[in-house]
Amino acid sequence: MDTDLPGLTPGNLLELAQHPNPKVRRQAAGHPQPPTCVLEVLARDPNPKVRLAVAQNPGTPPGVWVFLLEDSHPHVRSTAATSLAPHHPEVLVQSPHPGVRYAALRHPSLPTALLRQLVQDPAPPVRGKAALYPQLPPEFMATLADDPDPKVRAGLASREDLPRPLLLKLINDPIPFVSQAAMLNPGAAFEDMDAKALLAARYFRTPSALLLKLAAHPDPSVRRYVALNPHTPPDALMLLAEDADYGVRLRVANNPQTPTEALRKLAGAPAWRIRDAVAHHPGASEGILSDLAFDRDPFVRQAVARHPNTPFHLLRWLQNDPEPCVREAAREARKKEPPAA
Repeated sequence: MDTDLPGLTPGNLLELAQHPNPKVRRQAAGHPQPPTCVLEVLARDPNPKVRLAVAQNPGTPPGVWVFLLEDSHPHVRSTAATSLAPHHPEVLVQSPHPGVRYAALRHPSLPTALLRQLVQDPAPPVRGKAALYPQLPPEFMATLADDPDPKVRAGLASREDLPRPLLLKLINDPIPFVSQAAMLNPGAAFEDMDAKALLAARYFRTPSALLLKLAAHPDPSVRRYVALNPHTPPDALMLLAEDADYGVRLRVANNPQTPTEALRKLAGAPAWRIRDAVAHHPGASEGILSDLAFDRDPFVRQAVARHPNTPFHLLRWLQNDPEPCVREAAREARKKEPPAA
């Protein structure tokens, strides 16, 4: 039955609200112009999907939403709270349920007194949401910068309007992911990071976005650790493959995650150790190995002969190399060649 039909009277809707089929009752709860008496009945419905439909209905009166704030189902409570937030955030802040208090932060301009309560809320998720509130005053930011929960501090650290003293404080936070969040802040300059940049570059759980930022750090020791970090994104490795520092380029060549395009650049490096690292790299393509098979350094050609991606026709060529170490490596590798048909 379509409850949107204009011919339905309040009496019809009240009958539908007591229908044995919960799908019909849910349709009644979603009617665009439901009488309050019908919604009051449906707000007590034993089926949570029906009560949820009441909470979602924009025509539900605030008194019914307030009633649903104490619903036994958390989704119903949070939905009613979201609907009520633009109208009566002061009611939500007093709720014993964290999910309801959380919804109060959907209000676009909370009074300072209510915002202070939420900043000091006992539930970390509520304080974490408060840390991201658009109109958060600096004094409340200072309070949250000392929050005992690191997730709250990390959320605060991402704010672009964070005062500089608080940003510096969070960069030096003892919890790595808080410090990293602060370093990722657009307002964080390299000179603000000090030794923390080196630690972040070495840390395997550093976010790829921060590693990409640190790839441009002026300190080559930081860039070297970024170049070697297995979680450094391909874009950063491509950038570092052309770094002016030899140590950075060598570490890119040794990083197992280095993309083929970067390896191709490094295969033409003047330093033989970099070319040798490329020849040992598990991602070296057949084309790269074919070029390196003619390298002037015998250690590079030996590495090509030992590489599992080197094709057998190239091994046959290397078996005639003037250097004994290359010939021997190619001979050993050819033992895996299948017999000719």
